[in-house]
Amino acid sequence: MYPVDWVELSSSDEDSTSNIDHLLRAWNEGQEGAQESLVAAIYPSLRRLAGARLADWPHVSIQATELAHEAYFKLLDQTQTNWRNRSQLFAVLSRLIRRHLVDHVRHRTRQKRGGESKPVTLDASMLAIENREVDVLALDDALTELAAIDEMAVRVVEALFFSGLTHDEASTALGLGRATIGRKWRFARAWLQKKLAV
Repeated sequence: MYPVDWVELSSSDEDSTSNIDHLLRAWNEGQEGAQESLVAAIYPSLRRLAGARLADWPHVSIQATELAHEAYFKLLDQTQTNWRNRSQLFAVLSRLIRRHLVDHVRHRTRQKRGGESKPVTLDASMLAIENREVDVLALDDALTELAAIDEMAVRVVEALFFSGLTHDEASTALGLGRATIGRKWRFARAWLQKKLAV
């Protein structure tokens, strides 16, 4: 299932990638309509990504459409970003999706009297966590704690796990060499495995 294919925007499709990169440059330059055209071009892929994340987390009671819309609206608020390419865009989207999932679970937990968030099933082959049932909030807390040690490792987890980017795409998105992506990913997986082990 991983990495999630961004449908028509796969890295092998030079025309689509060039079109996305062109729209990002136009958005950077403030060209009218560029932002809306970009979002329209990536929305089907964003919707499928949201669906893929929710398929992995069946206990999270949110619809893929809502998750995609929330990422869409938060993307529109990204006025300070100097967009470089499609991979960077998808890395930002992965962070937005993570934040909304966690915020949704926190809100639902607060609504329940004495409620606790339900564990979610993670892909053990991705994070190499022996106990596949991991609490969403525990995962987010672990990633927040990891960010204090190695923030870039968290960005790598977001890019590879939450958005399904390949190592090459994550390398481009984060401005790191592929070998560095591999090292950060191995470190983050080992750290999360230890932190989330029950």
